Amino acid sequence: MNSKLYNKKYFIKYIKDLDWLDFNVYLVGSCLENKIAKDIDLVITGNGDLNLLKSNCKKLKELGPFDIFIQPNGNLKSWYVEPNQLFAKTYDRGNPKAKQRKGEWVDGLFWQTVDKRWIEKNKNKKPKLLTPKLIIKGVS
Repeated sequence: MNSKLYNKKYFIKYIKDLDWLDFNVYLVGSCLENKIAKDIDLVITGNGDLNLLKSNCKKLKELGPFDIFIQPNGNLKSWYVEPNQLFAKTYDRGNPKAKQRKGEWVDGLFWQTVDKRWIEKNKNKKPKLLTPKLIIKGVS
């Protein structure tokens, strides 16, 4: 990813243009603050069509600023994660030379669990950054 800063309002329209049937899409992280962010963190929940999900994630990643987390449950009340909580990404690492994280590829998604390092890194974040904002409701 390049070092540009991103304005979330510019990119949200691209998110909304995609088909999210049976998925909810949430904004989380620094993009919820009233300033320009280094990336746009998304959490996608639901149990819709896996090929649609992967296709949408690929399109968003091609735009550049998105860091996408996938969780199987349908509603997200907090982005505070517990140790060993399961989540997936459509990629393992942003840099192809980086060492692979602990996890497993299943049907084109890299499933992994939250480790102590991730919890430690995020424990002092503002509650606002951990409170997801629903931007697309595709799951009833």
